[in-house]
Amino acid sequence: MNNNNSLQDLINKRKEKMKNVDTIVTKENGQKYKLNIGTKDNDGKVNEQGEAIVDPKNIFGFVVDTKPDDKCYQVDLSGVTGAEGYKLYIGSQDAAFNESELTNHHIKSILNVGYGLGNAFPKDIAYCNTEILDDIDFKIRDRFQECFDFINLHQKQLKSGGTLVHCNAGVSRSSTILIAFLMNQFSLSLQESIQLVKNARPSIRPNYGFYKQLEDYEKEITKK
Repeated sequence: MNNNNSLQDLINKRKEKMKNVDTIVTKENGQKYKLNIGTKDNDGKVNEQGEAIVDPKNIFGFVVDTKPDDKCYQVDLSGVTGAEGYKLYIGSQDAAFNESELTNHHIKSILNVGYGLGNAFPKDIAYCNTEILDDIDFKIRDRFQECFDFINLHQKQLKSGGTLVHCNAGVSRSSTILIAFLMNQFSLSLQESIQLVKNARPSIRPNYGFYKQLEDYEKEITKK
């Protein structure tokens, strides 16, 4: 009996020394929450208290733009057969909210492939929003046709000025969409398309998963 009591006392002392355990939960939008599993309420029951973690380096489901750039960069298609009249631009979310920049480039349509971004000038500009996460496992290929249709509607049919393609940082998602469009619309190779977009905005960099999908897409359209 005494041995049992001694063992129980030892267990209780060990429990008292144990630290609360923080469990980090990441939601679909990239926001992280800390659940403090070790806290107890007045009845001695374990609580799960969620506390949002504000860390701009880690919480987002996209490349964080640490160097804001509100310029629109035109893709030079002057040497591309069949691209006469196409005015395509790439930029970050800051460019999409820069009214003077949009006006100067006569941008009348915007393809917004960022996450959680609104449309700044819906009365003056036509928008297409398709939220894409900058995640290597995201199936961006499934969004290609919707994006292609919007670009062609305004560039080929309506010819209503420039079209800006933007995401949050203007690095991965928007460049992937534009590269795929150039491959599809003008029968360019993957490397040719990358170079054209990179010439316009040197900082572009499709993430690894997107790049692999672009490689597969090139093989797919080459067979047609």
